[in-house]
Formats: sequence, C-alpha cells, structure tokens
Amino acid sequence: MPSSRSNENQSSTGRTGPQGEPASGNRQQGSSNQARSQGNDSSAEILEYYRSNTDRLLEFLSRSDDESLNRLVTIVRSGASYDVVFTAIEQSSTNGSINQPNGTSH
Repeated sequence: MPSSRSNENQSSTGRTGPQGEPASGNRQQGSSNQARSQGNDSSAEILEYYRSNTDRLLEFLSRSDDESLNRLVTIVRSGASYDVVFTAIEQSSTNGSINQPNGTSH
C-alpha cells in the first residue's frame, strides 16, 4: 500500500527533502539548535523580568506602611497594567508616595 507521506518528510537515506534537495539531518539539526538557543535566551530574559519584578514587589510589601499598601491594592484592583503597578512601586521607592493611576499622589 502506498504511503500517504510526501517526500518532504523522508529521512536522509538517499531520499530527498523539500524541493528535491538531499535531506540533511545536520541542516535541520542546526536550525533546531539555533531556534532552541534563541528560545532559551528569550525564556531567560522573561524569567529575569519576572524575578526582578517579584523581588521589587516583595521589597515594597515588606517595607511599606498600611496606607501605601492600600494605595497599591487600589491600583491593582483598578485593572492597572503590570507597567503601571511597577511604575507606582518605583515611584514609591524614590519619593515615598504612590501615585494613583489618574496621576494624583497620596
């Protein structure tokens, strides 16, 4: 019975790859390794971003008074983006007060 697979997916044992080229495991492996490396780099950057933000949040929570914590909770509950939340935390660490999303400082 004939196989339903095309020649594009066949192995390198004398068969051809896409567009009649000899199938090359090395070429595909190199591309795969490069893509994996780029994926690992991206994953490492994303992981570092979240670790950094988690550290900043924990530091803020541990050193803030009740009023500052309540303002932060209000910002979070308003549906603010991560950037807005962490900008508020950053502002608090530089000037001691959190700005509400509408720009008012408390």
